Parts: sequence; structure tokens; C-alpha cells
Amino acid sequence: MGKLPQVASCLLCAILTWTYADPFDGTEFVGGSVTGPVFELFNGGILLFVLSLPIVFACQRIGGAVTVLASIFCLPLYLYVLAPGPFRWIFSGQYKTHVQANFVWERWSIIGILALATAAALGFRNLIGPASLTPPQVDAASEQTNKTSS
Repeated sequence: MGKLPQVASCLLCAILTWTYADPFDGTEFVGGSVTGPVFELFNGGILLFVLSLPIVFACQRIGGAVTVLASIFCLPLYLYVLAPGPFRWIFSGQYKTHVQANFVWERWSIIGILALATAAALGFRNLIGPASLTPPQVDAASEQTNKTSS
């Protein structure tokens, strides 16, 4: 698999995550004891997506690792928006608002998670390397030699 699909997915994720994070910036959400670190992790993921773009061209495996890490960094904010009830149950802390619903259908979060999953899958594929993804090729000459020797 080439570098272009991974670069395209990283660019898409960088744009999606940056536009997704923009409304949260400068709000009370950023300063929370639990939500603040989640937002900082998300910002770190955005930075990693941007950094992975040139890294993929230099070394595809390192670029794949950076892409997988960026996807992992961005996932908690999307999960917080989609599943605030379970998120607060797992990560207890002091929240200033009450949970309105355990699960919320938020289209941009779902699109973001799908983009992260795609980028992570492509990054993981490049991380494990193309040689391990294809079965070994057997040429006709070596196969003929094996038949005559048995």
C-alpha cells in the first residue's frame, strides 16, 4: 500500500479534529479537572496528525506509528461527547454540569471517530510493514526443484 492513502487520511483527520476542537477552545470545558486534560490530549493528537504528514514520506513505519498515536490521543474527546454518561462513570471527577443523557447522537463525533479509525488502520498497516501483509511468492523454478527432489 502506498503512502498517499495514509497522507490523505492524516490530512483529513487534521482538518476534522482542528475544526472540531475550535468551538471548545476558550470555554470552561478546557479548564476542567477532567475535561482539560482530555482537550490537551486532543490538541496533541492534532499536532501529531500534522507532524505525521512529512514523516510518512521520510519513513513510512514511523509515520504509521505517529498516526496510530494521534488517533489514540484524539479518541477520548469524541467519546466524551458521544457517551458522556459512561465517560463520567469511568473517569470520575468534579463536573460542573449534570449529564443530560448517557449517549448522544452527534454526527461530527461519529464522522471523526470513523476518520480516526481509518487513519489508525492505515497507520497500523504501514507500521507492521508491507512485507508481512503479502504471502511469500513461490516461483516456478523452485517449485519444480521441490517436486523432483521428493
